[in-house]
Amino acid sequence: MPVIKQPKTIFDFDALYPRVRERLCQAPEEDAAAQRNAILPLLQQALAKGEQEIRSRFDAAPLSTAAISERTWLVDQLLKLIHQLGRECIAPSLRHFAVMAVGGYGRKELFFHSDVDVMFLLDDKQAKEGERLAGFMLYLLWDLGFKVGQSVRTIDEALREARIDITTRTNVLEARFVVGEKNLGDRFLQRFKEEIAQGTAPEFVEAKLAEWEARHERCGDSRYVLEPNIKEGKGGHRDLQTLVWMVRYCY
Repeated sequence: MPVIKQPKTIFDFDALYPRVRERLCQAPEEDAAAQRNAILPLLQQALAKGEQEIRSRFDAAPLSTAAISERTWLVDQLLKLIHQLGRECIAPSLRHFAVMAVGGYGRKELFFHSDVDVMFLLDDKQAKEGERLAGFMLYLLWDLGFKVGQSVRTIDEALREARIDITTRTNVLEARFVVGEKNLGDRFLQRFKEEIAQGTAPEFVEAKLAEWEARHERCGDSRYVLEPNIKEGKGGHRDLQTLVWMVRYCY
């Protein structure tokens, strides 16, 4: 990801966090909706300000790669702030919890209307606390207007799903750690490499090529349709991504 210029004009974590935490502490502990409603206006203002700054920069110098990187960074910072709030005020005894970005968000290509795809990794011993924190974070993301693709899993559950479902496996291939216990995220990615990806490249390539053919059938199976689907159609963006996924998986 390119270096973010003047990041605090997009999102000032240090200035915002104490204000949001104070609001959260004033809300009744037993009322989850009241807690979220207490801090939502401040988060909405910060998000709107950050997105407006990114749009203004793009208008001044229309470089899409910079705008995508800046929005990815903005959402990273927002998740880190919400996570820290939750760890301090919602689930203070929780130790083993990690937020992983997957899919397009994982590969740091977060367009303005892209889904925010996240995986919450838990430890079996603290599943209830972890689910509580994941719920706190998810409801805030929904309240902020994000379309969220999400899963809440232990490492074993995530690996089992990746083993049987090729779409999940592709998402995990692009997973990156965002916030939480980094060691938990690192262990998950290492086990994915050793237990799922290693030795299964032909299987993965075969499955992605079958997806490729089925997708082309749905979109007209021609490069020359009058109204092409530039993402899913033949020669479109998804074809390029599929090539990248296959190369990454094999090498």
